[in-house]
Amino acid sequence: MASGRSGGNSRGDQQSFLQKVLEKKQELESLESKAKSLSEFLQSHCKMEGDQSFTDTVKAVSGYLRKRMPCKSIRQNLKVL
Repeated sequence: MASGRSGGNSRGDQQSFLQKVLEKKQELESLESKAKSLSEFLQSHCKMEGDQSFTDTVKAVSGYLRKRMPCKSIRQNLKVL
């Protein structure tokens, strides 16, 4: 009798596990889509050429922002004067 209950729980556990796997897969697909969209936006905004990986895009944007920050600081300082 205990094995019958165990089998029922096992099936329920499997269904629960499969549901969690499907949810995580959907979440991953959603995040990948958002990352791709953000990457395309950043490539366009930073005027990057060619097909870039996410890592390359992040590195390029980081460099772009480092170059822009001094300009922003200078503009803000000029406004104060």
